[in-house]
Amino acid sequence: MGQKDVTVYLLEKGAKVNAITRNATGFTPLTGAIANNHVEVSKVLVKRGADVNHRYEGGVSPLMEASLNGNLELVRFLLENGADSTTKTGDGKTPMSFAKEKNHVEVVEALKRYGGL
Repeated sequence: MGQKDVTVYLLEKGAKVNAITRNATGFTPLTGAIANNHVEVSKVLVKRGADVNHRYEGGVSPLMEASLNGNLELVRFLLENGADSTTKTGDGKTPMSFAKEKNHVEVVEALKRYGGL
C-alpha cells in the first residue's frame, strides 16, 4: 500500500481532512504532504475538501510551501484549485517571494499567470 492508498483508506475511515496537528506548527495533512512533495497525496486531500488556503506557523500557506520547494506541479494544482497567490506571511513574504528566493523560475512564471505578487 502506497501513501496515496493509505490516505484514501484513512479518509474513508473518518480521518479529518483538515485536522490540525497538536504541536505548535498548525500543520494539516495537506501542508504535511506538500512539505514532503507528496503530489498524489496532496491531490487526494484537495479533492476531499482540504483547505488550500490554510495558514500555519508564521502565516505560511500550502502554496507558499510548494513555491519554496519549487514543485511546479503542486503550484499549478493548488492555483487551479483556488489557492490565493497574493497571500502574505506575517513578515510580508508571498508565494512569489518564496519562489524567487530559491530561483524557481518556472514557479515564478506560473504564479505571475495567476496574478501573484
